[in-house]
Amino acid sequence: TTDEVYSAFYGRAADGNFVLTEFEVFASPADKPAEAKKVELHKPLADFSQQGFEIAKAVNGNVNDGGKGWAISPAYGVTHWATFETKQPIEGGQQLKVLLHHKFGQQDYLFSRFRISIAVDKTDVGLSLADDYQTIVDTPVAQRNEQQSARLTKHFKLVDQEFSTLQAALGVANQPLPTDPRLVELQSKLELVSQPIPPDRRLLQLQADTKNSEAQLGNKRLTAAQDIVWALINTPSFLFNR
Repeated sequence: TTDEVYSAFYGRAADGNFVLTEFEVFASPADKPAEAKKVELHKPLADFSQQGFEIAKAVNGNVNDGGKGWAISPAYGVTHWATFETKQPIEGGQQLKVLLHHKFGQQDYLFSRFRISIAVDKTDVGLSLADDYQTIVDTPVAQRNEQQSARLTKHFKLVDQEFSTLQAALGVANQPLPTDPRLVELQSKLELVSQPIPPDRRLLQLQADTKNSEAQLGNKRLTAAQDIVWALINTPSFLFNR
C-alpha cells in the first residue's frame, strides 16, 4: 500500500503565513516507541507555494536549515494543504510520530490551526483536496449556498497562478499612460507662444512723441513760443550774454 500524510494548515503570523522548515514522520512498533525509524517521504505536493518556499523544501532532509521551507505568501486567508507519500509501505500496527519543524528566523511563523491525517491507497493519490473544500465540491452546484461558493471561489482566485498573472496585468493596463515627452515639449511651446507679446519700446516712444505732436498742433502759440525759446538758447550771442 501507499501511505499518504495529508495536512491542512493556517499560520500564526499576523498575515496568516507560516514557514514549515521540515516535515518528518517516524514509525515504530506500538509497544516499542524507542525503536522509531524515520519514514522516507517523496512526491511532495501542495495546493500553493510561496515563491522560493516550495513544498519540496519541507522534506529535503535539512532539519536545521531555518532559511528553507514551505510558505504560502501571498495566498492568505484560505485553507492550504499538502500531501507526502512514503517511499516504502508502512507495516500495519505501526505507531507513527510526526514532527513539524519551524526554525525560520521569525518565531511567529508557526502553525496555528492544522490537521494531519494518514490515508492508505494502492495508487498515487496526488494532491487531492482539503476536507472542507472536498465537501463543497461534492455538493452539486445547484445545491451550494452562497457561503460555500464564495469560499471555493476565494481559494482558487488566490492560488491560481494564471488568474493572479492576469489580475496583475489588468492592474498595469488600468494605470494611466505615461505622458509623451514630445507632447510635453509641444505643450510648453504652445504656452510660450500663447503669452502676450511685450510692446516694443521704440514703438511706445513713437506713440508718445505722436501724442505730444498732436498736443502741440492744438496750441500753435505755445508751439511758436517753444520754437522762439529753442532758437534763442541755441544762438551764440545769447549764450555769450546769458
